Formats: sequence, C-alpha cells, structure tokens
Amino acid sequence: MTADDLTLPPNGVLVHVGPYKTGTTALQTSLHAHRPELAAANVTYPGTHHRQMRPSWALVGRSRLGSPVVPMTEWEELVAECRAAAGRVMISSEDLSSASPEQVRTLVDDLGRDRVHVLFVVRRLDRLLASSWQERVKSVHEIRSYDDWLRPVLLDPRSRAAEIFWGHQSVAGQVQLWTSALPPERMTLVVADEDDGALLLRLAERMLGLPADTLTLPAAANPSLSWNRAELVRGVNAGVQRGEWTPRLHKRLVYAGLVARFQGSPTDADDVPIPFVPQWATERIHDLSEQRRHEVIEAGVRVVGDPGRLRIRDDARISGHGPPTTISVDSAVDGLTGVLDAILRRRGRRTGGTAV
Repeated sequence: MTADDLTLPPNGVLVHVGPYKTGTTALQTSLHAHRPELAAANVTYPGTHHRQMRPSWALVGRSRLGSPVVPMTEWEELVAECRAAAGRVMISSEDLSSASPEQVRTLVDDLGRDRVHVLFVVRRLDRLLASSWQERVKSVHEIRSYDDWLRPVLLDPRSRAAEIFWGHQSVAGQVQLWTSALPPERMTLVVADEDDGALLLRLAERMLGLPADTLTLPAAANPSLSWNRAELVRGVNAGVQRGEWTPRLHKRLVYAGLVARFQGSPTDADDVPIPFVPQWATERIHDLSEQRRHEVIEAGVRVVGDPGRLRIRDDARISGHGPPTTISVDSAVDGLTGVLDAILRRRGRRTGGTAV
C-alpha cells in the first residue's frame, strides 16, 4: 500500500475514535504540540486542547464524574470550525468509540458525509487488558483487583464490566457501528505494533498528507503504573469510597496528586509489573485473540498492519500468583508527597494566593 492509497482527499476529515489504551494519548499530544506544522500543511486540529474531549462528550452525552453533562453547543462549535476549514481536518477522541448508531449518524451528517473517514486501532489483547485495568484504577476510581475485574470481562458478556470494555474494543462491533453510516472504504483499522510506538503517528501523517516525521513521540504519554503502585492507588480508591470525598476532591488529590506523582517518577527496583495473562485466563485470552484476528481479516474495511500481531506471543508475561501486598518506602513517600502537593495547590487556589 502506497502513501497515495492512504492519503485523504484535500478536504477530508479524519475521525480517530481510539479506542482507549491503544496509543491515543501519544498521538493526541503530538498533534497538539505540532499545531503550527499542521497549520502550515493546511491541516486543522480543531480546538485548543490536546484532544477534542469536551465536544465528543457533548455528542455522546457524558461528562466527568460529578460534573454536569457537557452542553451540545460545544459539539456545534467544533462542527463549525471543521466546516470552515479549507483543507484536511483531524479529530481525535477515544470517547467517540462509545457513540450510539444515532450519534454516529449525527457526527457524519454534521461533519460532512462526503468528508468523514474513521480510524480505529486494534491492540493485542493481553497487553490491552492489563493496561485497561490500571487505567480504570487511575482514572475512574476502580476498586476491584485485576482478577476481579478481568473475570467478568472475559467470562460474563452480560456483566457491566464486559459491556464497558467490549463496547469500546470489539472489532466487529465498531466496524458495524461506523459502516452503518459510512461506506466500508471510509474506515481504516490499524493493527498496533507493540514494538513500534510511532506506527500510529506515521499513519496519521500519511493520511493527512503531512511531511514525514512531522509528528514526534512525546517523552512520556500517560505511562502505566506498576502492579504495586496500582494496588496502592486501588486501596486508596476503596478507602475514599468509604469516606465522604466528592468525585472532584478524589480527582484532585488521588488522580492529580498520587497518580500524577507516580507517573512522573521512575519505577522502584522492587516494583512488580502487571501480568499480561493470569494463568487461569491463558486459554480464554488465546481464543479471543484468535477471534479478533479473524474479525480484522474479515472486516471488509481497509486494514493497515499485520493481523498476526494480535496473537499472544510466546514471551507474554504469565502469572499464577495474586497481587503484590507490599510497596517500597521510597514509592510510598513519593506518592504521599504528591497528595500533599495537591492539597497545597488546592488550598492556594481557594485562598487566591500561594500556599506555603
């Protein structure tokens, strides 16, 4: 496949719908950082933030925990900017992978049925599951252990956990969703390469007609936590839920304090990585991975990458033991310092000055 085969028409709108934990943050961070270069190439990345989060929330009818639903006017403002753009446009928000068929039709109608192209990333399942659980611990106050979350996702399709995970990550489901409003040739599936973190950036460049190497990988984009640190955050989440913290306070102290500190500091020598495949789940994850590979091959849309990369590799991390129950003093102190810093920042905002 040549670059010309991938490049959108001069007025094309590339809608990257993620999903979560498939390299979205790296792409969005790079697009945001290189807005001047995009503009010079007649490519619009609308808005002023690193991704079009709030407009996509307005479209799908959601908001941050504890906050009002984002008004539809924010989506309409995004649409107006896209319509006014003379050249190519790119929108990136993994929240769009939760859109309903009606919301997908609204997106396509609003942005231009003759302009919209959709990009969806498929990632190897064993890596995706571990990353998704720790992201839930960080971002949505998850209190279940990896095993307790993973069992319903893999074994109970009617559970809420499975509904949420597969609603975003199902290859067949997402293909059906987007091709219900667009011709199949307007959808591209890219198979993630765990050994090439820049693959999605290079593909976006080709689809948008950007010069090679316009987009660069950020130093660190939403790094995952070790198993020890994720377990500490999970324990704090559980303790907070037993107390009287508001979702906003939880976010400011746990996510913007404890989690942010962990993500910004190097892992400790005693940290344990999250197992990609618990021993009990090996056969099930193998079967689902093979199913996803076949769904990509038979999707009937454009595929970039090797579907064979969706198979679990022989060197996949397999574990038969439970989660770690200890964390180093250095890591604990680091996390506590992050919480204290967040408290001081919050106190400074409330007093309108600098907390000392």
